[in-house]
Amino acid sequence: MRTYTGHWTLIDFTCAEADIDRFADQLAAALSPGPWYADFGVADKRHVVFAGRKFVINRGDRDQHQRVVAYATSVGVPSAQLDWPQ
Repeated sequence: MRTYTGHWTLIDFTCAEADIDRFADQLAAALSPGPWYADFGVADKRHVVFAGRKFVINRGDRDQHQRVVAYATSVGVPSAQLDWPQ
């Protein structure tokens, strides 16, 4: 597997709260497989989106957080990037 280090992209966006699930689905469909993801926070939830997969972490839910970390690790996301707010 190829390791990508030293490069990241920040894209700032907004969408209506009613469109969050649709937006996350569109991100999941648009991302290419690899060790990257998109994440965004809405109220007390953190949405983490990978190619073909999306997760929602409720603030303070360590089990949900660990499931996302396990998946991210399985697709090659570096451990230094697994520090989503809890």
